[in-house]
Amino acid sequence: MPHFIEFENVKKVYGSGAAEVRALDGVSFGVDEGELCVLLVSSGFRRANFSPGSSSAESSSTR
Repeated sequence: MPHFIEFENVKKVYGSGAAEVRALDGVSFGVDEGELCVLLVSSGFRRANFSPGSSSAESSSTR
């Protein structure tokens, strides 16, 4: 049975060259219906809010 929501090969890179930081590098996971999923980020970093049933992520800031 497929997951309620799936993330496949997610990548996020900040900066470039010598200052490049790979926050996510090919992360894949699934969340089944009824499960709770929490994504923790450091204070001050931007984060993405994922809404079940939505086909996009809404970017927001903790500032």
